[in-house]
Amino acid sequence: MDEPSVESAQLLGRIYFIAVIPFFGGAVAPWIIGPSGGAEVPIFLLWSFTVLIFCAAGWLGFSVGARVKYAPLHTFVGLVVCGCAVGAFLAVQTHKTFLAASVLTVLHWLHLWWLQKTGGLDKDALKQHRRFVWTVLACHMMVLLNMIYAVKTA
Repeated sequence: MDEPSVESAQLLGRIYFIAVIPFFGGAVAPWIIGPSGGAEVPIFLLWSFTVLIFCAAGWLGFSVGARVKYAPLHTFVGLVVCGCAVGAFLAVQTHKTFLAASVLTVLHWLHLWWLQKTGGLDKDALKQHRRFVWTVLACHMMVLLNMIYAVKTA
């Protein structure tokens, strides 16, 4: 393994660590702040939307830039993921936060599945991305459970 690949994987790991902090904060906010912590859900979903768009566009750029054989298919999948993410963001704007959180959870998982299925990434980068996405999915599940709990106790 050459040195630039190791350095870039370490940098990617640091970036992912910083990006996970708001996810973790949004997932545990209702436990720390109390019932008013549910007001943080739209901010959590905005961050989720931003990260999903950034990841989809970034990996789309890498696949097209590397002149992958199936670049049009990668472009189509990236645009579909981004389009569905915009739909989820619009659901947040109409106060359908549970629907938006569910859609964004599925989109994060589908995007990871697509990256694993196509196999066009470096193994170290894919390993870092896989850790990041599974952490994000766990935080989404906590937010969904917090929303269910808030409805049950109301």
